[in-house]
Amino acid sequence: MTDLVEFPNAIEAKWSSGNETLATSGGIFLEGDDWDEWEGRLAVATLKNRSLRVFEFTGDGDLVSEVVVPELDDKYGRLRTPMLGPDGALYLTTSNGDGKDWILRVVPSQPPAFPAENQTLQVAENSSSATVIATVTAIDPDGDPLTYALSGPDAAAFSIAGGAVGQVRANVAFDYEARRSYEVIVTASDPYDLSDGIALTIAVTNVDEAGTVTLSGRADVDQELTAMLSDPDGRPSGITWQWARSNNRSDWTVIAGEASERYTPVAGDVGSYLRVTATYTDGHGPGKISQAVTAQPVRITWVAHLVLTPASIRENGGSGTITARLSRTSSETTTVVVAATPVSPAVAGDFRLSANKTLTIDAGQTNREDSDHGHSRS
Repeated sequence: MTDLVEFPNAIEAKWSSGNETLATSGGIFLEGDDWDEWEGRLAVATLKNRSLRVFEFTGDGDLVSEVVVPELDDKYGRLRTPMLGPDGALYLTTSNGDGKDWILRVVPSQPPAFPAENQTLQVAENSSSATVIATVTAIDPDGDPLTYALSGPDAAAFSIAGGAVGQVRANVAFDYEARRSYEVIVTASDPYDLSDGIALTIAVTNVDEAGTVTLSGRADVDQELTAMLSDPDGRPSGITWQWARSNNRSDWTVIAGEASERYTPVAGDVGSYLRVTATYTDGHGPGKISQAVTAQPVRITWVAHLVLTPASIRENGGSGTITARLSRTSSETTTVVVAATPVSPAVAGDFRLSANKTLTIDAGQTNREDSDHGHSRS
């Protein structure tokens, strides 16, 4: 305690242990760049409390913080006055007796360090998520355990597993045509919040991806087929086409003269599969080939036509019948929808079509065409 009544000019204490007796043995201000943020702080050893405390004061002498050094807290017993050695380290002796005393050398904790400040890596496009992109390792001079963390503009696209090393994994699938590089920062930290970082640039490499030919239309005689080519590596150019036929999808015969993206099967193709081959240039260069084969062999699909037999109705009353028939047997159900539509000079009010498809023409309507029967097939 400082008795300011008895000694009014005394400097008031900046710190007090309170009712607890620590039995401080002495202290020294830490000096040297190696102490980093602890440079200029006061290191005080204690006997009874068996600890080393480090105090930070402002320039005016006001207390800012007090830290008990965990590595020395009640680990080696009673501690004597600390001193700085010529090597900049802090030395202490113990005061335990019975042959249980040591000379302790205390040095500042050193931050971990990566071997480089930055590194460029490559990953092939189409690599799946969870692909290991890199394994980075920081070295801690003190042997402290490290934790690894990700930051930077593209950190969300990756994850990192800690441990002895930092293993960077992808959270996304890579597409060179969509994006060609990513940037992240890996930070390694020790238990004392000392850290180092390495900036990673992940470059996506362009893979020569196969193009795709798709066919539209049905493989039926007289039904046109159309081939379409797409390629992830850019818009194809210099495309040449060739059609071929095969009855076993193994041995192919080129169809002479058919060198466009469109082909209409003929009777000679019935029972054969059709294949179209596109040869073209993409973003990786010329000589690319892509093919498509019809899912079914060519067939003939006979079309049944609806035939209407016309009828006339005499003037001043009478009736007539219109007959609908198919020109051949259909392989599909055919539905005929009957409707009556006026043809000029007739108007809609001149006639009525009942639910049973009977057409009635009102009295007094003459010299007008009666109807036109619409039909559809499904």
